[in-house]
Amino acid sequence: MNDKLKITIRLVNLKEPLGLRIDREEEEIYRQAEVKVNDLWWELRQLFGKKSSEELFAMVAYEFATRYLRIEKSEEMLKELESSFDSVIHRMTLPERTSEDNASK
Repeated sequence: MNDKLKITIRLVNLKEPLGLRIDREEEEIYRQAEVKVNDLWWELRQLFGKKSSEELFAMVAYEFATRYLRIEKSEEMLKELESSFDSVIHRMTLPERTSEDNASK
């Protein structure tokens, strides 16, 4: 069975829609991305009406890139925090040494 799906994405002010071949289970993500890009483009159009479509698309791309990098940074911080918690938990679960244990060494 073919797990690929052909979809068409319409981004504002592009003359031709984009034809994509995607994994079927990811269709919702692609559709949501289409909506997010178009929504942000229109929001920026309202704020910067004199900008060209190309400038607006560049601003949209830049905004999504900064969002992506913020998420990456947050994930790195969460991994570091998880590692710290793991170290603390590991130390808490080790049997405590008594003074007799230390004297025998």
